[in-house]
Amino acid sequence: MTDLPQSVPAGPWKSLKLAILRFFPVWRQHGRLAAGAYLAGFAASALLVIMPWPLKIIIDDVLLTEAMPTWLPAGWTREGAVVLLALGAAAIALLSAASSALEKNLNARVREAMTLSLRAKAMDHLMRMSLLDHQRRRTGELALSLVDDTSHVARLFSKIIPNVFRQVITNLLTLVAMFFVHWALGLIGLCILLLLTLIVRRSATSIQATSRAKRKREGRVAGFAQEILSGIGWIQATGSERPVGQKFDSENRESLAAGIAETKTAVSLERIMQMANGIALALITGGGAWLALKGHLTVGALTVCVAYLAQLLKPVERINELTSTMMQATVRAERLAGILDGPEGLPVSPLPRGPLNAEGHLTLTDVSFRYNDEAAPSLDHINLHLPPRQTVFVQGRSGAGKSTLLALLLRLYDPETGCLLLDGIPYTDWPVEGLRRQFSIVLQSPFILSGSLREAVSPVSTVPDAAIWRALEGSGLKSFAEALPQGLDTAIQERGTNLSGGERSRLALARALLEDRPFLILDEPFANVDDVARSQILKTLSVERGRRTLIIVSHLPLPEGFADRTLVVEDGRVREISQPVLSPNSREQRP
Repeated sequence: MTDLPQSVPAGPWKSLKLAILRFFPVWRQHGRLAAGAYLAGFAASALLVIMPWPLKIIIDDVLLTEAMPTWLPAGWTREGAVVLLALGAAAIALLSAASSALEKNLNARVREAMTLSLRAKAMDHLMRMSLLDHQRRRTGELALSLVDDTSHVARLFSKIIPNVFRQVITNLLTLVAMFFVHWALGLIGLCILLLLTLIVRRSATSIQATSRAKRKREGRVAGFAQEILSGIGWIQATGSERPVGQKFDSENRESLAAGIAETKTAVSLERIMQMANGIALALITGGGAWLALKGHLTVGALTVCVAYLAQLLKPVERINELTSTMMQATVRAERLAGILDGPEGLPVSPLPRGPLNAEGHLTLTDVSFRYNDEAAPSLDHINLHLPPRQTVFVQGRSGAGKSTLLALLLRLYDPETGCLLLDGIPYTDWPVEGLRRQFSIVLQSPFILSGSLREAVSPVSTVPDAAIWRALEGSGLKSFAEALPQGLDTAIQERGTNLSGGERSRLALARALLEDRPFLILDEPFANVDDVARSQILKTLSVERGRRTLIIVSHLPLPEGFADRTLVVEDGRVREISQPVLSPNSREQRP
């Protein structure tokens, strides 16, 4: 399983623009909170620019002049003026801090809400993707995008871009104030900002490239880790821990190397920015002092300009982190957009017209299917009609096409040629979810979500406990469930690992019985059960015969006369016989 081919990556600023355009509609859903955050950020920036002025007034109008400032009420002392201005500076600082805190709180709410929206959107898309599209991607990579990429994209909109906005506004207001103090100092400040901008633009491409490489390696590590955890039983049973661990270590080392390269690029930018910081400090301090010596600048104004220098150079301390996190976020936005903008699933007609409950006439007309263009057909020109409420026994060796036939019936795939019809309506005219809800299915390796036993039997809806107990009785699990200390509230672990293989199979059967749909498909229902459980399942299925269509795929024979029809799948073709091809004593099972 490999990653899908990727298009030529865009440059850093084009990638940022595409990320903003692609995910702006999600951010706009939380526009009121975001607008409040930006207003608070603007207020905090403006207050930061005003903050040095009380000190300037104290120096120029109180400390270095004999006359009292004209704006003070008559009778005020210099001490009183200093106290008043100090209180003003404190008030400005408090308001700035409050505005900054409000901005952060609002953006945090935007981040959490946007992450929730993105993850819901991504999960919805992943669940609607066709099975073939899933098989072309690594599950671990998809999981990483679902959890990690969504949070990075939300952070781009709720933290990185607001921080850039804050800094841009602060710098613009600072430049205006510096020009107001003296045009020469404003010009120096403008040159400093242009230099910093040029450095960032030149460094962004290399930072983006190393971020892409690191993200790709992280995806490979996550994908391989998921494969290991999925196959941990086989790895332990075959004593393969060491070679598998060595391969994982190799993948992890490549990810480590990519991370070191990313850090090296970031440190290089940081070194350049620190050098620019020193040059800027020399220019502003020396230029301001020269103007003060010539009488073109007061000491208080020089103090303000030094404070503004700190404002202009403040991003130097964080520009490395800000640029790196921005490029990392755009790389993750590319990956997430690549998933969300990919194929959504199997096509349906603009106005699907399938009924809520099918009668059960199932027809395959000249159906062929292959998994890729180079492979032989898994099914080759199949023609079949199943009337409602028949019991159909499907046999065939492993690899003959039985699983493919079931996948087509459930519309996990679409045929390469031909068509399937349910009640005379083409599959493509049914809503995909509505079509699949006509089928209950019991797989040889049942999928069981973690939760309580009640939730395992009824995972998608709430039904009365009495109905759950009837379903458990029908699958032969009632006595087992009654013996559990917590009954239906007993915790079932992920994939049902605290149940035996037979218990998982019967639990899946109980789930299918509870759904009570027109079709019941059973894939190797006797593979993991003993003779007693097999008898119980057959007894249950005999009750279902004639109520709905039963399609039973098994290597083991059914009792004589149990099935209305027996189909044999061989080399992609389907033929009907009058008697089972397996002897009653055959115990052959699929590997």
